[in-house]
Amino acid sequence: MADINSLSDKQIKVMIANYRRLSRVDGGIFSLSELLVEQSKRIPAEQTPREIVDAICRISRESIDGLTSYKVIFSYFYPERNFVGHACLKLVGNMLGIASGYCAANCLPALTTLVVPDKTRQLTQKAMENIHTGWQEFGRTVETSDARAFCEAEVIKARELAKTWQTLTD
Repeated sequence: MADINSLSDKQIKVMIANYRRLSRVDGGIFSLSELLVEQSKRIPAEQTPREIVDAICRISRESIDGLTSYKVIFSYFYPERNFVGHACLKLVGNMLGIASGYCAANCLPALTTLVVPDKTRQLTQKAMENIHTGWQEFGRTVETSDARAFCEAEVIKARELAKTWQTLTD
């Protein structure tokens, strides 16, 4: 049996693209969800997946509305830097990709639904669609085809989890 760890990043990317092109989730040596989890583990980051999830839970638990933002997540990990430009947004986006893989692999709710733009405090339609599609591709149960309804339900579950989540530093 092949070992997923022996695949190159390019091989994983090609396999994922083939699954998506064919609208399939299995049928190859590895399922789409296995490939996506492995890909999320390889996203370069200074933080571990658990540290990112801990931050989302801690910050959202302490906020008035139970949410956090890209800017607050960035400032949590990089307090000495200003949140300016596309590079900072991309960095947080990478962290959220890592957190999504961790949540999917560990049967947690989609905690990334708690991370919203600072100004609107709401997920964008594109973000909801990405989370919804990503969850399906990770092989997780999605009870509705409506991305908004799915994300609204996940926010409730994620807020409940965040309230009781024990971070590594608690």
